[in-house]
Amino acid sequence: STLSYLNFTLNEDGKQKKYTGQKNYLTDVLRGKAVDFIGSTPRDTPLFLYLPLKAPHSPATPAKRDRNAYRGVAVERTPSLNEEDVSDKPAYIRNAPKIDLGLLDRDEQRRLASLRSAYAAINAVLQQLRTEGRLDNTYIFVFSDNGWMRGEHRMLTKGFPYDSSVRIPMVVSGPGIAAGETDHRIVANVDVAPTIAALAKIPLPRADGKNLLSDLDREYMLMESWGGPTWSALRGKTWLYVENDSDEREYYDYETDEYELENQLANWGDHTPALDNETAARLEARLSEAKRCKGAQCP
Repeated sequence: STLSYLNFTLNEDGKQKKYTGQKNYLTDVLRGKAVDFIGSTPRDTPLFLYLPLKAPHSPATPAKRDRNAYRGVAVERTPSLNEEDVSDKPAYIRNAPKIDLGLLDRDEQRRLASLRSAYAAINAVLQQLRTEGRLDNTYIFVFSDNGWMRGEHRMLTKGFPYDSSVRIPMVVSGPGIAAGETDHRIVANVDVAPTIAALAKIPLPRADGKNLLSDLDREYMLMESWGGPTWSALRGKTWLYVENDSDEREYYDYETDEYELENQLANWGDHTPALDNETAARLEARLSEAKRCKGAQCP
């Protein structure tokens, strides 16, 4: 589709169809097609539904019925929001101005309001699965494509190694999955396809991800930049190690520094690295190895 929520084109079975006007709000149109797909599939036929809702992507236009929702909401004022002291951060952050919080708050209202239709769409899918007698025999994955920085470390958008850019929630339900449990393993969206293939008992050779139904328990995961500043990083369960193309390195310990305020590898200005040389050298070697890995050898 185009960027618009109210004026967009969909590819429907190879044919371009244009939608316009308030009655054709993008999230609602996709919701209707998803519900119709479930209802039109014979109950004894397995189905796969991929529902990529655009909300709350920019311009985050809410449905007309939701325009006044969340009025007065504000972005959470975490310690990393417009971080005061960025002297330990790489140059692209040290040179960044603070973000206008008023603009950020108004954008937050639009994003949250646009999500009301997304919640309604998910509920409609669940209800249709229940109506068709499929809900108890269906695996459901709900997650985002990426995180979106909203002023943390003075940054906006995506493409950064920090948790607000790379860490997203994923909720899974289905046969054999206990309600209310939390899985603390390190996983990625590339793990979803191998997991679905395993559930469907079909081969998926040369997949980048790993089957989440296996005994997978990563110690850390490789991350690399896409657009914006160039960096590569390892995200462990309780730590983050980053190498920037500016030769500036970063290390954060989430057990003592939840908001990534203290870079323990800063060695510029008045900063002296707090991380011991042995640990730093081991992380450097691990990252170098991970960037060269292939197939099952990758973390």
